Amino acid sequence: MGKTCDEILSKLPKLSEYREKIISKTKADHLIERLSYVSEFSPELQREWQIAGESINEKMIFYKNTSNVLIKAKNGNVFAPLSALLLACCAYEYYFVLLDYQAVVNILLSDLGEDEKNKIAQEAKKNQSGFLIDSINNKVQDAENRKKILEFTTDYSAWGGGKTVNRGDFWVSTIYSTFNVVQSRSDVHTLVRYIDTARKSNKLDDNKLYQDTRKVVDKVLDKTHKIDIASSDEMGDPVKGGKNIIFYGAPGTGKSYGITDYIKDVGIKDYDPKKNSEWVYRTTLYPEYEYSDFVGQLQPVVTKGSEDSEITYEFKPGIFTVALNQAVKHPDKHVVLIIEEMSRCNVAGVFGDIFQLLDRDSDGRSEYNINNDLIANYVFEEPKHEVYIPSNLTIIGTVNTSDQNVFAMDTAFKRRFLWEYTSTTVPDDFHNNPNIKIQDLNTNWKDLFTNLNSFIVNELELPEDKQIGAYFIKFPQGDNTDQNTVKEILKDKLLQYLWQDVAINSQQNQHTLFKANIHSFSALYTKFDNEQVFSNDFLKLFENGDDNDQME
Repeated sequence: MGKTCDEILSKLPKLSEYREKIISKTKADHLIERLSYVSEFSPELQREWQIAGESINEKMIFYKNTSNVLIKAKNGNVFAPLSALLLACCAYEYYFVLLDYQAVVNILLSDLGEDEKNKIAQEAKKNQSGFLIDSINNKVQDAENRKKILEFTTDYSAWGGGKTVNRGDFWVSTIYSTFNVVQSRSDVHTLVRYIDTARKSNKLDDNKLYQDTRKVVDKVLDKTHKIDIASSDEMGDPVKGGKNIIFYGAPGTGKSYGITDYIKDVGIKDYDPKKNSEWVYRTTLYPEYEYSDFVGQLQPVVTKGSEDSEITYEFKPGIFTVALNQAVKHPDKHVVLIIEEMSRCNVAGVFGDIFQLLDRDSDGRSEYNINNDLIANYVFEEPKHEVYIPSNLTIIGTVNTSDQNVFAMDTAFKRRFLWEYTSTTVPDDFHNNPNIKIQDLNTNWKDLFTNLNSFIVNELELPEDKQIGAYFIKFPQGDNTDQNTVKEILKDKLLQYLWQDVAINSQQNQHTLFKANIHSFSALYTKFDNEQVFSNDFLKLFENGDDNDQME
């Protein structure tokens, strides 16, 4: 004799409460995220799933070095990730409770045909009345049990139901909504049927497919299993708006100040370029800088054992991978990677395959992903995980226009960045302006560099990239720097630039920056202490009272 309705219901939890516990636990355990870290099944578990598929005339193919499975079904091919198989195992427990509830309905409607069952179930769902409700009130003796089954048959929203409870697929919609999975993009319900078919068949003993798959799930959910996922309770909304930007201009125009302002504007209010920040990473490129410096490389590590030493190889991440890891782990924080002097090396070679990630969508996320086992394993702990730049990672580069032809960037690389021009304009809050005395010339730094810029462009007819900015020289005491220090800095830093980058490039011009009798840098450097080295053409700008706050 079969069980009565009360015998079944007394062992079942109230469905709405049970579902809420699943939802809460799924969120607290980061179940969906954790399951995605599984990259392979054991050969034994693969075979168990294949046997289950064969029972419903479907063929399941597992591929090496990938977390995807190909299912050859009657109506075509289906791709499923291993995480979907694991989620089906988790859903199977809920599925079994739902089937027990349906078993009670089947007892109450046992003498009716399918069409009549459907009509009665619809009536109970819409009107909370009719034959099914009467049967519950008459045949279910315990009051708590009646509440449970009445909720199941009349209050579908309480447990995420969709189709009427007499149907064979009534459980599908609540499985997807409970685990927050988009039904149209997943085949989890089919995989649940795999597990149930394996249980009912004689090909696998003791519900072995479920038991063995559950072991994998339990291992993933083990608190000691290393997966760094920030708590959703502590995490704010994901940050969007990541960009690729290059600040460019003449040397000393204050590109670093512009970057600091930008970083503070995007939300890193306490950023101080003089201090390390967990949200800002910085590197400077140079001619020998390579992809391995930027992304990372395998390095040998000697492990000393009890008898012999063993050499293994470990991945040492580069600055890009470190910044990417921080951004992925903290999607609610803005992370910035600063790349100084991008024109000082072969920047396309430095980026390598990362170049493909620089195209971004409207949120700031990479439009395209790449496969890179070393980065993926470091960031996602899964070598086959696709790599992308998240929307909370901004890449900022700097380019001195005077260096732009050292290693020219190709057009394809350039167009993936926004270019923010930093002009030679004197900033309003300018305190880098000591007085300057060069023989009979009495001036200050502001007038000197602005007149130099005017002369370089207007008289020497050189391009703007030969100009200098207000911070080309940073005087140690700002406005109050003493004259001896000022003169030494001008001699050691300014003269070399003006000779090498300006004077030599303007030899065919009728105007000269320095006096005509100065034919070498050695002569310029020696004469600077005791003679006026600048030409009369240039000195006239001071006599005329030119005060150029910006380039003409």
